[in-house]
Amino acid sequence: MKHAEKSPQGEDKPKSRKRRRFHFFDYLWWTGEKLSPLATHVDGGFVIWMFTVMPFILPIAALATQFGLSVTLLLILISAVSFVPMFIISGLYPKQRRTAVMRYYSKQTFERFPATMLCLLPFLLLLIEAALITDFRHKSQIGNSRPEISTLPVNKALLESMHEDSQSPVVIRGLRLLGNHPDLKRLGIPKEVAVIDSASGIHEFQVELLNKYPENEIFAGKHRFLQVTWSTGHPDTLLTIWYEIRSSGLNAADSCRYDAATEF
Repeated sequence: MKHAEKSPQGEDKPKSRKRRRFHFFDYLWWTGEKLSPLATHVDGGFVIWMFTVMPFILPIAALATQFGLSVTLLLILISAVSFVPMFIISGLYPKQRRTAVMRYYSKQTFERFPATMLCLLPFLLLLIEAALITDFRHKSQIGNSRPEISTLPVNKALLESMHEDSQSPVVIRGLRLLGNHPDLKRLGIPKEVAVIDSASGIHEFQVELLNKYPENEIFAGKHRFLQVTWSTGHPDTLLTIWYEIRSSGLNAADSCRYDAATEF
């Protein structure tokens, strides 16, 4: 008959206990609980919430407004970001965990001033984020003060009716160069932008270009122009400037100031 074997000591081995690990958020909890008698509405959960949620509220709001989110949806998003973590924190810190944390840090000396400075750190992060976001938006506004092709009122129907090559890389590049041209900053957004080249032909309105550029070279595709028309400060007066599209940039070829009622 076989007997059950015992350990050499004749005793059963004790069950191994799972060792608890404590981290920075546990220290935040302990700090908040120590501050709770000294500050109203401050406890361990609130301090953890400040560190895990507050630094993200401002960037989320900035991104939401950047993508055109409505005020209602923005408030719902911020509320979700603010309140959902509270329930998560409550679930992560049941009574047993809270008791273990307080017991673990019981030997620590609590100092009110460093603890207060620690709790103010999220507010400092908010101020830094606000300054960075404000600076970024300011630089973006400066950068956007020169309109690009996407903001120019290019008459696409006119370009397409003139010739199929209106969306060629050369023409698109000319329009982008116009977006950074000093005349655009000086005269504002143009009323109309058109392309003049071999496909569009030279009409009476553009005939002055032939005084500077040989007709055969224009029709050979050696010269392409942007015809840009602005409304001036005078009533019913328009200004048209022709720019040659070159590899080095736009070169003003000719200009004409005329009455808006003039027919060419």
